[in-house]
Parts: sequence; C-alpha cells; structure tokens
Amino acid sequence: FSATTTLTPSDPPEEDWEEIGEDLRSGAVEILIERGMSPEEAEIAVDQNLAEGVDASVVEDQFKIWEDWMGYYQSHPVLGDQWTADEAECVIIAMMRERGIYETDRQIRGATQGGMAEEDAEFLVRPVADCVDLKAMVRDDMVLHEYHEDPDCLLADVTEEQIVSWYVADFTDGRDGFSELYWRDINQSC
Repeated sequence: FSATTTLTPSDPPEEDWEEIGEDLRSGAVEILIERGMSPEEAEIAVDQNLAEGVDASVVEDQFKIWEDWMGYYQSHPVLGDQWTADEAECVIIAMMRERGIYETDRQIRGATQGGMAEEDAEFLVRPVADCVDLKAMVRDDMVLHEYHEDPDCLLADVTEEQIVSWYVADFTDGRDGFSELYWRDINQSC
C-alpha cells in the first residue's frame, strides 16, 4: 500500500438481525419442546435465557466436550470406528439436544459394557441409529472381519430396531445380552 491509500471497511452485509434473532429463538424453543417442555414453558425459558445472556464458560465447555468427542468418537462401541466425522458430529449434537451438554458428557464418560440403565443405554445408541445407516455398518463390519461368507443372508430379515436393541443390551447386560439378541435375530440358516 502506498502512504496515500485509504483503507475503508467494506459495507456491512444487509442482514435482518431481528429476523436472525427470531430464528435463533424459535430453534431454541423447538429444542426445549423436543426435550419435553410444553411450548409455553419453552418460550418462557428461552426468553429468560436470552434476557440473562449466555455464560461464556458454558459455551467453552460445550466446545471442549465437542472437541473431545471428535477426537475419540471412533472408540464408541456402536461401530464408531466406521463413522464419518459428519456422522459423529450428528451424534454428539443429537445427544446434546436431548440431555444438554453436561449430562451428555457424563453419560459418555460413564458408559460401560453391562450395568447401565436402559434409558441411559438408549441415549447412547439411539442418536447413532438416527445419524448412520446402522444395518449397513453391521454388514460392513462383518465383511471387514470376515465374520461370515454371506452377511447379506445373515442380516436379511434384521431391522435397524433389532440392531439398536443389540447395542442397548450390550450397555445394559454386557456381551451376553448382545449375543443373545443377535443370535435370536439373525438368519441362522445361511
């Protein structure tokens, strides 16, 4: 730049900030309704939170939990090693929407094979089923590990809901619970 060059900021984008704010408010209300609040309760809660502002430490915690998750989602017992980063992001966002950031973190860190409450196990499995093609991943896992010469035959009549139940049982009853449902559901005549 020469000494005579005058720098001027570009014109700000023509944004309707009121409309953007209302879209954010509506989205937050929708999330709270999904979590079980009545529409009226959700609107009141969102309005209170917007009036109070957002605690920066909560936002920092949310990013830390998200970053941690993105660093180790491959170890999630529901075939996490096969997920794409986008699928992993879908799973963590769904979890946070359902139970909030701190409960999500607690559930992820406290996950065990066997011994978990069914509701908590569902919380760890259901978002996966909503974000990935679970049946295709089970099939791909069978091919990868050369489990059976015809995985398509084994899984022919298996539904995604049955697969969800296998993984929920893994969290609640351990490997035996998983195996019992698995052997009950697959086509053993292959």
